[in-house]
Amino acid sequence: MIKMKTILLLGLILSVLSCEKNELKKPTKITFEFNTDQSISTVIDINTIEFTLSELNISGKRIKGDPINFTRSLTTPLQLNLNGVSQPELDFDIPQGDYTELLVSFKNETNNTTPSIFINGNYKLTLGPIVDVIIELNSEHIFSVPTNFNGKNSITLEKSTKKKIITTLNYGYWLSSISSTDLDNADLTIGNSGQGLGNSTILINSTNNIDLFNKFVANLNGNNSAKIE
Repeated sequence: MIKMKTILLLGLILSVLSCEKNELKKPTKITFEFNTDQSISTVIDINTIEFTLSELNISGKRIKGDPINFTRSLTTPLQLNLNGVSQPELDFDIPQGDYTELLVSFKNETNNTTPSIFINGNYKLTLGPIVDVIIELNSEHIFSVPTNFNGKNSITLEKSTKKKIITTLNYGYWLSSISSTDLDNADLTIGNSGQGLGNSTILINSTNNIDLFNKFVANLNGNNSAKIE
C-alpha cells in the first residue's frame, strides 16, 4: 500500500511538473519598434538617417524555464522605420514566463555598394560656407541593447498579452566625438561627385576622413536603449 501511494505521489508530481513545463512553452507575441534620439547634441545638423537591418535576435533568462535565444534572419534586408512604427517582419513569439533579462541584438546589412547605415546632415564651416556631411557604414556591425523593465528586476510575459519592445538609437551620441575642429579640418569632396546637395561634402566612411569614421564607429554601441511596454 505504501509503495502504491509513493507511485501515485510521484506520478502526481511528474504530472504537475509536465503541466508547468508545457505552460512555460506557451508563446507571448513580441512586436518591435525603432526610434532615434539626439538628446546628446552634435555639431552636425542631421536631416536624414537610414538603417538597413539584416538580422534581429532576442535572448533572455527566466526565473523558471530554459533561457531563450531566437534569431530572425531577413532574406530581404529591411530598411527600418525609425519613427516608432511597429514592423510586422520583426514580430516574435517567445515563451511566456517571468524574465529577468531580455537582450535585443541586431546587425546592419553588409553591402559593398550601398551603405546600410546612412546619415545626411549639414555643417557650417568656421571659415567657410554650409557644407553637406554624409556618414556611411557598409561593413557589418552588431548592436546589443539590454531591455529596461521600467526599473524592475523582472517582467512577466503572458500568453494572452502582446508586448512591444521599443529600441532607441542615440545618433547624437554616435556623432558626439566628432568636433567642429574635426570637421573644419576634414577633407572636402568638391562638387559632391553625386553626393549631397550643396557645392561640397564632407564624406565620412571607410575610405574618406577615416579618423572621423573611426570615431563614429567606436560610439555606435553607446547610449542606445530598449524598453518594453
